[in-house]
Amino acid sequence: MNPLHQIQRVETLLQQFLKKNGFQFRIVPFLVFINPKFFLYQAPQNESIIFPPQLSSFMDKQNLKPTNPNGMQQKLAEKLIADHKIESPYPKLPSYEYQSLQKGTTYAKCNSFFLSCDKWLLTCKICGFEEEVESAVKRSTEEFKLLFPTLRVTTNMIFDWCKVIDSRKTIRRILQKHYKVIGCKQWTYYE
Repeated sequence: MNPLHQIQRVETLLQQFLKKNGFQFRIVPFLVFINPKFFLYQAPQNESIIFPPQLSSFMDKQNLKPTNPNGMQQKLAEKLIADHKIESPYPKLPSYEYQSLQKGTTYAKCNSFFLSCDKWLLTCKICGFEEEVESAVKRSTEEFKLLFPTLRVTTNMIFDWCKVIDSRKTIRRILQKHYKVIGCKQWTYYE
């Protein structure tokens, strides 16, 4: 989507919000590109577009403006804070279940499932990069915890989740080293 169209849309929505709540402020929109490696070819000559080389002088100009808010600005700030939504009312995550997902350790660099494992190293069959088993198990465990916050992290669960690592003992050792052990024997889990 064209960023200039996006900024016009946001300006319109903000203007509607202000009007609806009884505020009358002049909005001066800017489109700011902050990535220093970014370059927009055939960019339109537009004073409201700020490119990385211009960012420092733009910020200097903004800092020269007075910062003491008047009563109306204070009321607007309070209204914006009061109306702020911390969580999006539109969750974008698809529903998923543990059983329906493909199991296996993916390689951190290319996200490939095609790994071979020896005792200490995982090797990606696609890009050839190597990763220590301990690092891969820790990363896979964190992914598991993020995806399934209600499931307990157990040796058997991580063994099943990682797939390519063929030693429960190795997984147990890594979990014991990096996580808090709770319970004992078959009721052991990790936090």
